[in-house]
Amino acid sequence: MWNRWFLRLFILLIGALLILSGCNQLTSRDQVLETVIVVQTSTTYTHQAQRPVDQEPVDLIGPALPLDATPQAALAETITPLTSDFEPCGHPSGKVQIPAAHRALLAWSSDGINFQRPEDRQEGFVMDQISVPDAVALPSGRILLYLVTGCRIVDGVPQESNNIAVVVSDQEGKPGSWIFKNVHFKGLPEMYGDNPLDPNAVVLPDGNISLFTTVFWQDEEPLERSVESDKSAIAAFLSTDGGFTFTFRNIVYPDNIDPENYRFTETNWQILTGEPSEAKGMAFSSDDGFTFQPLGSFPDKRAVQEIAETETPGVYRSYISGAEGILSYIATSDPWTTWELEPGFRLEVDPSSGLESCDVRFPTVVKLTPDRYLMIYETTIPGCQCIDVDPVCE
Repeated sequence: MWNRWFLRLFILLIGALLILSGCNQLTSRDQVLETVIVVQTSTTYTHQAQRPVDQEPVDLIGPALPLDATPQAALAETITPLTSDFEPCGHPSGKVQIPAAHRALLAWSSDGINFQRPEDRQEGFVMDQISVPDAVALPSGRILLYLVTGCRIVDGVPQESNNIAVVVSDQEGKPGSWIFKNVHFKGLPEMYGDNPLDPNAVVLPDGNISLFTTVFWQDEEPLERSVESDKSAIAAFLSTDGGFTFTFRNIVYPDNIDPENYRFTETNWQILTGEPSEAKGMAFSSDDGFTFQPLGSFPDKRAVQEIAETETPGVYRSYISGAEGILSYIATSDPWTTWELEPGFRLEVDPSSGLESCDVRFPTVVKLTPDRYLMIYETTIPGCQCIDVDPVCE
């Protein structure tokens, strides 16, 4: 009997010890497992990390991404802020140069076909006194809009101009987000002057920016020419500083102007030019844009101002200024030399807003996301004559 009582007492003592040990409080240095959110470029993932509960969280890479933020917003935070080099001039008056009578406006589309202006038309205003806009989007989301200005305000003083500038937005063209920057050119041979025009940009795979422009040969003295060109040529420049300074690379196509160009692949880079003739020329490069050879004529007498991606991989759309609105053609397969007209207009002139008149032209289209396309286009400022030579503005 005593053995049985002794066994019962032993079991009770063991149980009491187990209960007491479970009630002991942990010290302040005990470790807990905590989930930390880590942001790396545009990717968000969870990382298991251990730290003492009385220590501040360790910032492993940078500030945590807000729960309602987008990857693009996170990228935008890493972009170096810019300040404007000049301010745009307002409404022109009197007889002006060609760029000064025009303005840049924007429109949006979910499919690259049906473009709509903002409900508040003023939100679509970019700037006055410009011409030949051409835009690209960087991987960061930054939009670079190259154009020729007719006037710039520097230190409070309006100055006539006829030079390429770049207008920058890190907020997808949101009103008030545009920064106005000078563009600098280096190394252009003296025979081509110092004022390239008609900018057309391509973002290269390494992040650098190629810019094709029109240059005009200065025929004042008998200089030895490096290429055969009577009046003009298409020159290539390269920027490695984000699109603000361009170094001359080479003349890629003589006797042509207004070089809309698109890099389909490294062995298929095309120019659709505004050559001074009825048929608008096509040219092809197989050496990644260093030299171009004629490829025939585009099936429209009007100049192509943009080639852009579509919602379908491997299918591209070109945009053209028409008399009543902006038209488009489609190329559906490699090598993208067969273009078919699409029905209707992508955008028509709408004078009712009081922001545009005469025409809509020089469209440039940027695909920002699979269902978000931005178009920036040129129109005549209301009150200016609908002519390209010495227009008068009221």
